Amino acid sequence: MAQKTVLAGIIALTIFFALYLIKTNNTNEVENVNSNLHTIRINNTEILVEIAQNEQQRTKGLSGRNFLPKNQGMLFIFDKPDYYPFWMKDMLISLDFIWINEDKIVQLNKNVKPEDFQHPNTLQPRTPIDQVLEVNAGFIDKNQININDIIKK
Repeated sequence: MAQKTVLAGIIALTIFFALYLIKTNNTNEVENVNSNLHTIRINNTEILVEIAQNEQQRTKGLSGRNFLPKNQGMLFIFDKPDYYPFWMKDMLISLDFIWINEDKIVQLNKNVKPEDFQHPNTLQPRTPIDQVLEVNAGFIDKNQININDIIKK
């Protein structure tokens, strides 16, 4: 009887420790993702953005994600203004594109569907830009974002 009690105690401790490790790992993953988010503002709307500022981050973008939280997006930053093309390889959600030059919105593309911009089809700005903000489809209309609005970081 005593052996069964000791064995039950060891099993309970093992399960408790395993659950503790799982919770700790998940908490660390959430903290790591959140620490990569930065806040920007357009008019009265705050947006948490991941910054894509190198080639590897820009190439991956939001590919493979089936969900983008409300008021979150990805901000692509380039070294100099140019006509940067975008495609939607491995994208699972529709997006709004906010094209920016010198922190001023210069173009808006609403409800861009992944199937419309697969290689070799690309989406490009009409004027040079140095940043692009990708957000959930519908974000531009919902938040009354307009050309000439200013991005505040």
